[in-house]
This record gives sequence, C-alpha cells and structure tokens, in this order.
Amino acid sequence: MDVMDGNPGALLIIRRLMYFAPWHLLLHHLKGQGLTGSRLWQVVKDDYGHVWTQFAHDQLAQICQGDQQEIDAAKLRAAYRYN
Repeated sequence: MDVMDGNPGALLIIRRLMYFAPWHLLLHHLKGQGLTGSRLWQVVKDDYGHVWTQFAHDQLAQICQGDQQEIDAAKLRAAYRYN
C-alpha cells in the first residue's frame, strides 16, 4: 500500500513486479528510493517506455550492488510476516 500510494498506475507496476521471485525486496527497495505512487508510474512510463521488465532488472541490479544490510533487513521482515 505504501508503494502504491493511491496511484492506479503504480498498482499496475507493482502487480507486474510480483512476477519476480524477490518481489518483496523490490518493493522495499522502491520505497527506500522514494519510487512510490505517481513517481513510480512516471519513471516506468517515461524513463523505461513501459518496459517494466527492464525496470525490474535494473532495480534488482541496484539491490545486488547496494548495501547487504538493507537486503538482510528486508528478508528478515518478510520472514516475520509469514511466520
């Protein structure tokens, strides 16, 4: 809900990102980067020409290059959510 921020276009992107196995990491990363709501929709629409798969791959690459603590924290929160 935080990443969607009431924007239907962002919801569409989020639903598509859920095709990727680490979707919860993607959403956590997007929220941390401030890519929520209309900003998320704008980036995918304008910067990526609606090619959401490339957007997702680029975001995953940023996560892999990013801070390992951020990744571990997101995994930990996800583990608690399901237990």
